[in-house]
Amino acid sequence: MPKLGANIETRILRTLTQKSRGKTLGDFTTSDGNQLFYYNAPQYGIHAHTTDYVPKIEYYERYEENTEKTEKVLIGLRKTKISSHYKPLNFDRDNLPVVNTILNSSLFYWWFVVWSNGRDLLMQQIASFPIDMNDFPDTLKTKLNPLVEELMKSYDETSNEKINSRADGNIIRIKEIMPKFSKKIIDQIDDVLAEYFAFSEKERMFIKEFDIDFRM
Repeated sequence: MPKLGANIETRILRTLTQKSRGKTLGDFTTSDGNQLFYYNAPQYGIHAHTTDYVPKIEYYERYEENTEKTEKVLIGLRKTKISSHYKPLNFDRDNLPVVNTILNSSLFYWWFVVWSNGRDLLMQQIASFPIDMNDFPDTLKTKLNPLVEELMKSYDETSNEKINSRADGNIIRIKEIMPKFSKKIIDQIDDVLAEYFAFSEKERMFIKEFDIDFRM
């Protein structure tokens, strides 16, 4: 059962269901093609990334302290890999940017909260999101394409870099993605999605401001 706390949420859910005509994101995944990576342990913000921008863990031999700049200088890059928390999905090239904007939107965050345990983003929550990708107009795709590229760059530029020492002797550097610093772009994405689903102004603002105190 969906966790709906207000009448406006019931209306939004009904609109999604009616607009999609029984189709969901799961109907448009492919066995190969273009990959998209979603982070499966979100906290007050869901983020997904194209292959070029998915954060990677960097493994180093050691580090030295730079006392002048009070920072660690990493030495001897051993390898890089994608964290196990990033799970891949495959979509056709034409659908990939739209799916990426959906997964990064406040609308999808609301969907996640309504249907999940609030901690783990599962494939079933992505696959069940109601939308008919064949019905998504090219005019709106044109609006979303530059926004998703801007968002990927913003995630990378505003990420929180962490350097940790592991028990196995590895020194790792990771990028912690902070969606709150990209909220203006996410808001623009939600405006386009609101146009597609024909949300009312109250519904559009409810989605953009959903859980805003916690997410920001």
